Amino acid sequence: MTLKTVLAQAVARNADHSKFRFENSHPLEPAIIQVPDDLLIEACKDPEIARLDQLIFNQGTMAASFGVMFLLRALIAQAIERGVDQAIASMDAFLAAESNRCIDVLLLEGVSVRETTEIVSGIFLCPLSAVPSSTLQTYLRFRGTPQPALPFSMSHLLDEEERKPGAALYSIREAKPKLLDKLPSFSHPADTPTIYQVADILTVAGPSSPVVFKSYSELADGEFMKGHVGFSWGRARNETRVFTSRELSAENLDELRSVADKYSNLSPSVKKKLQVPLHRLNEAVKHQDSVDRALDLGIALESLLLAHQPSKEQLSLQFRLRGAWLLGRNGQHRAELFDTFNKLYSYRSFAAHSGAVAPTKTSAEEVKKTLASGLRLCGQAICKIVEEGGFPEWDGLVVGANYRVGIDDDLSDGEAW
Repeated sequence: MTLKTVLAQAVARNADHSKFRFENSHPLEPAIIQVPDDLLIEACKDPEIARLDQLIFNQGTMAASFGVMFLLRALIAQAIERGVDQAIASMDAFLAAESNRCIDVLLLEGVSVRETTEIVSGIFLCPLSAVPSSTLQTYLRFRGTPQPALPFSMSHLLDEEERKPGAALYSIREAKPKLLDKLPSFSHPADTPTIYQVADILTVAGPSSPVVFKSYSELADGEFMKGHVGFSWGRARNETRVFTSRELSAENLDELRSVADKYSNLSPSVKKKLQVPLHRLNEAVKHQDSVDRALDLGIALESLLLAHQPSKEQLSLQFRLRGAWLLGRNGQHRAELFDTFNKLYSYRSFAAHSGAVAPTKTSAEEVKKTLASGLRLCGQAICKIVEEGGFPEWDGLVVGANYRVGIDDDLSDGEAW
């Protein structure tokens, strides 16, 4: 008997596998594929197939168990869908390939977009419908179809409001070699994965509050083994729930691309120093309460403007001076910024010590307007530091000298993504 013959018989035995699934079962649950003994015996006559039980599947960021049975389940599934000849041809192409094409996807709350934009090389921001992943598209169609409720169920009274991502980041990469002889030794990465760094810097667009609340990695569409090996799913934990989503304009995205590209060339030490302001700005945008917003915004700005302040004296003055000279275009603009940063510092201090943002004589509308300005200024300050290549040498900047990156933030030992 030939492989083609026994495969055709296996297809006949498995053709009705879909009938064994419940009507409302989850579409991402794997189909039940039975591999007959005669197919296993025939396939293992090929030494290249027989040795698969000794190998590990490489997906770059992860490694997965593999073996002949994984291969044959994929072969039968392909034969049911596309025919025996095409399935065997696809299997041969997989065995001959040097790498596995993989896709990483981050689902984002807090932002939405209408078009696909390449933010940095190989990483795209897009609507959910534009993510080239049949897994995600199948899942979204399933979630979009009303599911029958159980009789007399009260669970809907306790359900949280459904979380709906407004955008996604994705990247497609090649994992080489395709298969490994032994499990690799994984070490803690020196830097955060690039796609997550893009999600972090996305905060300055608007500013906004992007939150990676789900992520997954799998084989890309068209890969022979897709759906049969190499899928990982993650869910981020966040302190604050996102209740609003900002739609990013074309102008926002153009500015973001420029900033993200320069962010990629920052040294790891500068990126680390920017994590607190980026995170706290993200939290401040999410907050609905002015007290919480003032506190997180204050922390974000202080981590930017007072990070290199060895003395604890005159912090308020240094805060105002540094903010004004960092972002001021001329004398009049610096004076206006000096006043705004003074209000922001007092709001943060008042909120921390009294539980209110400002004295009662200050109108809620003025507080709201000042905090909104503070969010924009914080985003601009982060962008300025990124564009210049690091934090400034503050002593010179506040007396009118040109922007010069501090010694600790020099790019000489920087590493690109």
